[in-house]
Amino acid sequence: MRAACAHGNTLFLYPIDGWNAGNVFGRATLDDTHRYGAMVAERYARFPNIVWMTGGDHFPNDLPGRHDSPPEHDAKFQQVLQGIRSTGDTRPFSIQLGYPTSQSTDSPMWAPHADFNFVYSYLPTYRAVLDAYRRDRRPALLSEANYEGENNLPGTPVTGDEVLRRQMAWALTSGSPGYFYGSDDWELLPGWEGRLDTPAVAQLARMREFFASIEWWTLVPDESDEILVRGRGEPVAAGVEVGIMGSDHVTAARTGGALVAYVPTARTITVDPAKLAHPTARWVDPADATAPPEEVAVDPSGSLTTPGRNAAGGEDWLLVLRLEQ
Repeated sequence: MRAACAHGNTLFLYPIDGWNAGNVFGRATLDDTHRYGAMVAERYARFPNIVWMTGGDHFPNDLPGRHDSPPEHDAKFQQVLQGIRSTGDTRPFSIQLGYPTSQSTDSPMWAPHADFNFVYSYLPTYRAVLDAYRRDRRPALLSEANYEGENNLPGTPVTGDEVLRRQMAWALTSGSPGYFYGSDDWELLPGWEGRLDTPAVAQLARMREFFASIEWWTLVPDESDEILVRGRGEPVAAGVEVGIMGSDHVTAARTGGALVAYVPTARTITVDPAKLAHPTARWVDPADATAPPEEVAVDPSGSLTTPGRNAAGGEDWLLVLRLEQ
């Protein structure tokens, strides 16, 4: 805790979760778990860098479609949270529900307690983030998607660089205020020490720098055809299970006088030139997002074509347009 705080890292901390509720806490009473919650809160009261969590691949009784987690797990989770709150602790809390896609407020039982929607999805990430963003005023944070090196949705390829770029860029242009990277080395597989800085980690770090350079906290998803008139492709509908590479939808968000769009595949897009402050567009390479962008003129017809292969050999790009105020 001290080391994380010293380095400015926020910890999303699970004092109890779906993986240990039935074993470590298997014989604990509700009074035990309440006292435990209070103890944890008091022990770490001086640290401002904690977000409280619970759940974790959790399917409570009131979750539509699947509800196979034991009810006693929810009772123990609630007692831990009540123990934390009994100390006067007001640090944010949320719950991670189940896969292949969910958000905290899917559970009527847990919705009143969640300070933000923990968005969890192995599917095209824009779908779950947009749905959570529209649901209410709570932040819709993409907190878990496919981990590098894993294959979490049957029939889809092992998660590599492009899948990770898509997950992050789709989320950040759909209302998520951030993105969590995960790796199959959470299991500490042999050789994990040499995989702390993979090409994907470097690519996502540079993409983070790009979004940090704009007013990311003001980004508002734009699903209309007012600016991007044609060429966005069809979004995946809610409830459709398709892998990350199975969608080619273009997501977009506005911030102040700009629009940022993520274009996952090669294509020609039509924009409305009348909405632009300048007849130019910038293509930012999502595999090397801090490199100088490619600036191109927008012809009177509004046609824009992706610039070919990016630095990683993919055909996905970020498009930045300056808008008329």
